[in-house]
Amino acid sequence: MAQIRKPCKNSISERGVTVIELAVAMVVLGILVAAAVPSFVQLLRDADRTTVLSELTAALNLARSEALGRGVPVSVCRSADAATCSSGTWAQGWLVFVNTDNDVPAQVDAGEEILKARQQAQPAYTLTPNNNYANFITYRADGSVNNIGRITYCDRRGVAEARAVLINMAGRVRLSRDLNGNGIDEDEAGDALTCP
Repeated sequence: MAQIRKPCKNSISERGVTVIELAVAMVVLGILVAAAVPSFVQLLRDADRTTVLSELTAALNLARSEALGRGVPVSVCRSADAATCSSGTWAQGWLVFVNTDNDVPAQVDAGEEILKARQQAQPAYTLTPNNNYANFITYRADGSVNNIGRITYCDRRGVAEARAVLINMAGRVRLSRDLNGNGIDEDEAGDALTCP
């Protein structure tokens, strides 16, 4: 006949957690959270930068391909209201539109098709153009642009995390890189990017 064993009164499954064990667990958790939060914030800012620069690059590439395909000028301009040019800043948004009359500065006129619009009400970053692209970029029917230039992305991390979209005369777009290994990306002339 099999004997039935009685569990011990002091088995681990019946024992509670002491205040000291709970305090130690909370301290360890606090240390882990304190170590993880800055990395998580960095990850979020990197993701935001990547998204904004990818969307801007896509808008410029769209403008170039549409100009080539349609055989008419296509412009990209800063726009906070997704309807008119020169309102707000580049960080607040932009428009890609068929600039049929090739006006300078580029303006959305009646009958000109808006191909893409982007808006962001309270951006936590800046998009700063050089003087050539203060308000707009126009792609000609051959895919070239009105001028070479760049638009630089900066956030509160400063110049070490700044990146720029660089546009050459042929209208090709590329992202800036740190070519000299000093931790700061360079612009189209080889000069270090700056943040406002």
